[in-house]
Amino acid sequence: MSVYNNCLDKQQRKLLHEWLIAVRTAGMSHHEAEIYYSRMNKILGIPVIIVTTAVGTTVFSSISSSPKIYIQIIVGLCSMLAAILASLQTFLGYSSLSEKHQMAGDRYNTLRRDIESILAKSESEKVDFGKFSDLFLSNWSEIEKDTPSIPHKIQDQALDRIRKLVDIPLAA
Repeated sequence: MSVYNNCLDKQQRKLLHEWLIAVRTAGMSHHEAEIYYSRMNKILGIPVIIVTTAVGTTVFSSISSSPKIYIQIIVGLCSMLAAILASLQTFLGYSSLSEKHQMAGDRYNTLRRDIESILAKSESEKVDFGKFSDLFLSNWSEIEKDTPSIPHKIQDQALDRIRKLVDIPLAA
């Protein structure tokens, strides 16, 4: 007996499997987006730390002496570069996006577990599919309202991985 052979009819199981694929893809996509935005935050943040440290050190070391004009220009340009990178980091909000995608991925994974729990019930366990689907779709809608959009490239990669896992044909 399969763990997916319960009191649900064939159409209900098919619908649950379609939902399962959709929420798996969304959860995976959001977690991949979290990794991407976290990486982008570090790509901007680490140079800011390095440049501001170098500028600060140079300024303090030149307090007692009068540095050459080219050193003053280089320090000034580095200071401007640090300000630009820090401004970009703040403006683009990669840290915040990373956090929002992590939370969205976790919420989609909760939906995935809800479906898997229904599919795993034994034949003797009754499932009120109407009640479950109403609550499930309501939760899904709430999640979709609160989540940031996923870059298409990341979403396509996640869908390709899911397709390989469950052997889904490409959409016609």
